[in-house]
Amino acid sequence: MPYVVAALVLVGIVAGLNLLLTVGVIRRLREHTETLRQVRSGTGSSFLPAGSPLPALTGVTTVTGTPVVAPAALVAFFSTTCAPCREKLPSFRDHVRAAAVNGSDVLVVVEGAADDASEFVAALRDVGQVVVEPELGPVAKSFAVNGFPTFYALGPDGRVLVGTHEVAELPVPATP
Repeated sequence: MPYVVAALVLVGIVAGLNLLLTVGVIRRLREHTETLRQVRSGTGSSFLPAGSPLPALTGVTTVTGTPVVAPAALVAFFSTTCAPCREKLPSFRDHVRAAAVNGSDVLVVVEGAADDASEFVAALRDVGQVVVEPELGPVAKSFAVNGFPTFYALGPDGRVLVGTHEVAELPVPATP
């Protein structure tokens, strides 16, 4: 009989610990779900807020070696290791062409090694100014980029209108 009581107490303790761990996991999942909801809706910290001024781009040069001119319409961030970036590249090109935006009004930042970025550079060279920078480079940091692809539409005053991960959510830029 004492063995049955000991086994029952042991099973009760294990069940109690299991319940405690399950409650902890559920709490973390709720936090994670809320964070994802904020990122997807654009209210999280993954974008510069609407109305933010364009970050300084001093000392940044394009792949051709020319200094970057502050864009007035669009800024896009792609990563060489990002599958969605490859998928959204053609629709971004089409968006820029359909909007008839001047190439100097578009800045495209490709994150990754220069050798790996050649495919992106070739596809985007005629769309705008292309910059290749290492992972977590200075331009991506100044735009608070922590997910790819990331797109910013800028207003005529050079302030952020919208930040998004979807090309379809970009407004047609107003060219100055």
